Amino acid sequence: MAFRGANEHVRAMVARVSYAIVFVSDMKRSVSFYRDVISIFGGRNSTRGSDNREETGMKGPILSRNADVKGFAVTSIEGEPMKGALHVKPLIRGNTMQLLELRYTAGVGAHMHTHSHESIVYVVKGKVKSTVGNEVHTLGPGDACRHPEGVLHGIESLEESIVVEIKSPAPDLGKVLGIAG
Repeated sequence: MAFRGANEHVRAMVARVSYAIVFVSDMKRSVSFYRDVISIFGGRNSTRGSDNREETGMKGPILSRNADVKGFAVTSIEGEPMKGALHVKPLIRGNTMQLLELRYTAGVGAHMHTHSHESIVYVVKGKVKSTVGNEVHTLGPGDACRHPEGVLHGIESLEESIVVEIKSPAPDLGKVLGIAG
């Protein structure tokens, strides 16, 4: 019976993720995108079945508003210098993942590098070139790609772009990103 319950839980999670993917693919504005993603994955007033956040293992905030988050300029990633300055906003951090907003001007990019975490990139606005291993893809609004842990990858903006990125497990950004003073 416990296994049966686990399958039902997995089916419910898959349904939520499937709904989120369909929902996200219809997003036109970044503000709506952020609010909806946060509400789908445990946003305001969500305690995931318990009134006690500590019981559920929830650490940190459950809501983030883009306008309240301060961003910063990034000059390097994993010690490799950026091609231009990238603006990053760490929107929210969960127990095991982190959501970032990345703003690129045309031509800005990251040299090939690897991480000890996985990243999923979603293009909200603009066009970027993503290189993962030997594969090169051009991504536009609504497109997503994955940068697997330990796999050489890079991204370059072909025009002014807004990208959101989920990193898991959530890295210490101070160790991964070189932040402009």
